[in-house]
Amino acid sequence: PSVARQRGPQPRGAASRKLAGSAPLPPGGSAPVLLSRVRPVYPAPLRELGLEGPVVLRLSISRGGAVVAARVLRRLHPQLDRLAVAAAQRMRFRPARRAGVAVAADLSYTFRFVLD
Repeated sequence: PSVARQRGPQPRGAASRKLAGSAPLPPGGSAPVLLSRVRPVYPAPLRELGLEGPVVLRLSISRGGAVVAARVLRRLHPQLDRLAVAAAQRMRFRPARRAGVAVAADLSYTFRFVLD
């Protein structure tokens, strides 16, 4: 059966290493690290249509490592977008750190819906 594949936090320079509130992580700071991955279900009707591709999200990670917000940056299909957001909201991260202290941070995350 087809399932969504994921590509973790996307390091793309300062844009993906920004703390909530738009402050970039300083040198020596660390980005969130994925601890618990959740794969969204790939609905059969959309597989039958041959629909595949990425859904790119902007995730806000709390100081405790929970996903507190997920915004779609690159859409694929309304249902797949919703499934990607729901899966992301159940994932857990080791929070970003600045000067050894856990801080909230934002990052880009890509779910790839691929036909097998």
